[in-house]
Amino acid sequence: MDSSAHEVIQYHFASNDYRFHGIRLSCAWDDSPAIVAPPTSAEVAEAIAPWVDFCIEQFGPQRCMFESNFPVDKVSYPYATIWNAFQRLTAAYTPDEKAALFHDTACWAYKIDEIRRYSC
Repeated sequence: MDSSAHEVIQYHFASNDYRFHGIRLSCAWDDSPAIVAPPTSAEVAEAIAPWVDFCIEQFGPQRCMFESNFPVDKVSYPYATIWNAFQRLTAAYTPDEKAALFHDTACWAYKIDEIRRYSC
């Protein structure tokens, strides 16, 4: 993770602004020579792991949630790629931690009545 990203995350953490989001995933491949195929979920997971891991370590799963930038990111890879990357990044988490990351925190943040709990 470059120092500017680390500073942004630290600012949000220090200011209690828990709305940090938006890793521009397409930029991870901007400098790559002639990409023939979209990245795999393993490549996306590897590319974003430093940011995701740092945020979850700092805030905990109960104050983090996954989101995507679809349909905008469709130009870089299919939706299933980012979803599977998120699954890879959380493989070692407990079912309750996964529920927080994929569902519960979003319901709380957006004040949505719980419709269906994420199943692990």
